[in-house]
Amino acid sequence: MTHQQTEWLDEQRAADWLGVPVAALQEAIASRVIPVLKIGELVRISKSALLGLGTAGNGDATPAAAHTSPSGNGTASEALPVPRGVIWLEELHPTESFDYKWPNSETENYHRAWEGSITVNGDKYIARVGEAVREVGGAMRGRLAVFIGGYPACEFVKTADGAAWASVIKPDGKKTVQPGTEPPALYRRARVMPNRQAIGLTGMGLTNGLALVIAEDDYRSAVHHGAARRLGRHHFPVEPA
Repeated sequence: MTHQQTEWLDEQRAADWLGVPVAALQEAIASRVIPVLKIGELVRISKSALLGLGTAGNGDATPAAAHTSPSGNGTASEALPVPRGVIWLEELHPTESFDYKWPNSETENYHRAWEGSITVNGDKYIARVGEAVREVGGAMRGRLAVFIGGYPACEFVKTADGAAWASVIKPDGKKTVQPGTEPPALYRRARVMPNRQAIGLTGMGLTNGLALVIAEDDYRSAVHHGAARRLGRHHFPVEPA
């Protein structure tokens, strides 16, 4: 029996072989539609895996079609897409812990951190994600903050089951989307639910507006959410690229 050696491609070669932009390939990877092998900061993609995705199911050549879940029941399609106007220049990678001093003079330590770079409407920014622990609604909870260009763009709180992160959706960067209201186009295939239901907490300062819920390790979607906040504050449409 002859063993066939697996051919591994980097992101650029895989995108060229598929005939798609690198950004589209990276989005499929972030959404877990395409399986990859990660060795440190290197990403390698099996050509045989790509062939298998292309011929799976009923012959649909679009891998994401088999993962669509409009109701948001925990499938790979729940990753938040890249917002229109945003381009990844450098993927997120682990970086050193850091402190940030908030306007109320409280200094928060982010004991785990990731860093990459993006452009938003042509302007280049460092995107940094930090994980901390803070009191929320009378309980100590994990917290995830996204900084774009050194400015805090959005914050996530650990969900009630501790398996995901939740952050309120603010299309204009200020007002929340109320339950029963359709969210902006960017969020329509992501997992959303009332914030208090997601985090399992109530009390002063905890809105029940719709929140984006992302997987525990989906830091890329966290950056997309932060970039969407930035776009909304500057009156740009909050929609997928």
